[in-house]
Amino acid sequence: MRLKKMNRTNTTLIMLSSGIIFVLCNTDLDAFSVPTEYALQTVQALPCRRLMSCGGGAGYWEALLLSRGMNVVVFDRNDSYPEEMRHTYVITANEQYVSDEGDVNDALMLAWPDAMPDSLFGFECVKRFKGSWIVHVGELFGESITGNPWGQSTSQACQVQLAKDFRVVKRVSLPQWPHQRDSLTIWSRVSKPVECDGAVFHYVSPFPSP
Repeated sequence: MRLKKMNRTNTTLIMLSSGIIFVLCNTDLDAFSVPTEYALQTVQALPCRRLMSCGGGAGYWEALLLSRGMNVVVFDRNDSYPEEMRHTYVITANEQYVSDEGDVNDALMLAWPDAMPDSLFGFECVKRFKGSWIVHVGELFGESITGNPWGQSTSQACQVQLAKDFRVVKRVSLPQWPHQRDSLTIWSRVSKPVECDGAVFHYVSPFPSP
């Protein structure tokens, strides 16, 4: 078992040989989803110049990735977490930041991007994104135990837009809180459709193993 302290005194990671990271902290102040060693390795393996995290909240996952040497930029509206509660620097911006600062060589991270079912934040971030890879952390359609089949983390509009131009190429299980059904998924942008013997196909880039 290995212990690792984060930059806040009330946060300790306990990493077991199984790769599960137990987080001894108030998760509402840190992250809705609990990272694992393998999940972080998977994100690090993305073939991208930089990871752009949309709605990063307190920047918990992002701080872990930065500590591993990954190039990460985080932005959020910053209307929920005061600066002293953040684990890393979080730029104050909205979805326009993806249009203004995004690059085709970036990967996009969406971790619980939508606070409400009618939110358009995640949808707009995906729509404005120019790159080929998206990391989604949270619940997806049909996987939630709540009354909303689209789940608690990501609006219907965002998930439909995501499935329009991307396909899942990698899924990583995450530790489950009793009221959540989170996972980490990697999405690859599809090519233009190609017709073959009456059927339509997309080419999807495979994901490199971490």
